[in-house]
Amino acid sequence: MSRVVVPALVGSLACLGTAGTVALDLPTTVGLATAVAGAAATAVLGARAHRAEQRQAATVREGLAALHRGDLSRSSADDVVGSALASLVERLRPVAGSVELLGIAGQEMGLTGRTISDGARDTAASAVDLATASDDVSEKVAALAAAGEQMQAAISEIARSASLAVGSAAEGVDAVVVAEETMGALERSSDRVGHVARAITDIAEQTNLLALNATDEVAETVAQIQGDTASAIAAIRTVRGLIDAISEFQHSIAAAVEEQTLSTQSMTATTTDLARQASTIASSTATVAELASRTSRAALRSHRVVDELTRITTGLRSSTGQVHLPAPEEVPGGFEIAWDRAANRLQFTEWGDWDLEVAKAFSRDLTAAIGEHRPGRTVLCDMSRMGPTTPDVQELIEGTMGVAARAQMAFAVIVLQDPLVAMQMQRSSEAQGAPIAYASSRSEAEALLAAR
Repeated sequence: MSRVVVPALVGSLACLGTAGTVALDLPTTVGLATAVAGAAATAVLGARAHRAEQRQAATVREGLAALHRGDLSRSSADDVVGSALASLVERLRPVAGSVELLGIAGQEMGLTGRTISDGARDTAASAVDLATASDDVSEKVAALAAAGEQMQAAISEIARSASLAVGSAAEGVDAVVVAEETMGALERSSDRVGHVARAITDIAEQTNLLALNATDEVAETVAQIQGDTASAIAAIRTVRGLIDAISEFQHSIAAAVEEQTLSTQSMTATTTDLARQASTIASSTATVAELASRTSRAALRSHRVVDELTRITTGLRSSTGQVHLPAPEEVPGGFEIAWDRAANRLQFTEWGDWDLEVAKAFSRDLTAAIGEHRPGRTVLCDMSRMGPTTPDVQELIEGTMGVAARAQMAFAVIVLQDPLVAMQMQRSSEAQGAPIAYASSRSEAEALLAAR
C-alpha cells in the first residue's frame, strides 16, 4: 500500500497537538478530505443562512419600526411581512377617503338638521298665527251669523209691513171708487141744478130784478160747485194713480223681500259651513303645531348626533393622518370633447391623473370647441373617473371651466364620483346662483338635462 504525505488542514485535526505531517494511506486520506470539504461547505452555507436571517430580521425590524410610525409606504411583497403590510395597505387605502366623506356627510347632516329645525320653528310660528287667525275668523263668522239672523227678522218685518201696505192700498182704492161714484152723482146733481138755474133765468127775465139777482147767485154757486167737482175728480184721479203706483211698489217690495229671504238663507248656510271649516282649520292647526314640536325635538337630537359624528370623524382623521400609505398606481390622464349639435350640447369626459401638459391640452381644445357654440347651449362634464390634481393643474382647469361658463351657457351638469361630494358642490352652486347642477352618475345627469 503506497504512502502519501498530507499537510495538516485544521489545527483541531492535529491529534498529536503539534502541526506537522501525518503519513496516511490513500483511503484514509480521501475520507478525511471528503469530511473536511463537507464541513467547509456546511460552514459556508451556515454563514450565508445566518447573513440572510440577519437581513430578514433587519427587514422585519425596519418594517415594524415603520409600522409603529404609521409609515406603510415602504411595504413590499418580497417577504411574508412585506406581503402582509401590502395587504394591509390595500385594506386601509379606502379608509382615508371614507373618513373625508364621513366628514362631508356630517356637514351635510348638520346643514340639513338646521334647515329642518328652522323650518319647524317657522312652522310652529305660522301655526300660532294660523290659530289666531282661525279664532278671529270664528268670531267674525259668529258675528255674521248673528247679523244674518237680525237681517232675517228685519226682512220678515218688512214683508209684514208690505202686506199691511198692500191691504191699505186696496182699501184706499175701494174708497177712491166710492168717492168717484159720489162725485159722479154730485156732478149729475150739478147738471140738474144747472138746468134749474137756466129755468130760473128764463123766469127772471120775465119777472123782476130780484129774481135776476137770485139767479145770478144761484148760477155762481152752481159754477163754483161744478169747479169744485172737477177739481175733486182730478184729485181723485191723481190719488188713484198714486195708489196704483204704491201697489206696484208693494209688489216690487214683496218680490225683493222674497229674493232677499233666499239670499239670507243662502248666507246662513254659507256661514254655517264657514263655521265648520273654521273648526276644521283650528283642529288642523293644532296638529301642525304638534308635528312642528316633534320635528324640533327630532332636529335637536339630530344636532347631537351630528356633533358626535363630527367628534368621531375628527378622531378618525387624526388617526388616519398618522398613517402614510404608498402613492396609488398612476393612471394616464386624458379627456374627450364632443359636440351634440342636434341638442346644442357640449360633452366632455375626463379621466386619470392629469399633469400640467394634459391640462394645457384640455384648455386649448375646450376653448376651440367653445368657439363653435350656439346661444343657449348646455354642458355635460363627466369627471367621475378623474384622479386628484395638483394645485397648478386645478387652477388651470378651473380657469378653463370659467371661460366655458361665461360663453352663453344656459345650463351645465357635472358628474362626480361620490354622491356626498355632489351634494356639497350642489349646495355651493345654489348659494352662488350658478346654473350648474351636480350628479353622481351619467344617467342622473341626463335626467337633469332633460328636465330643463
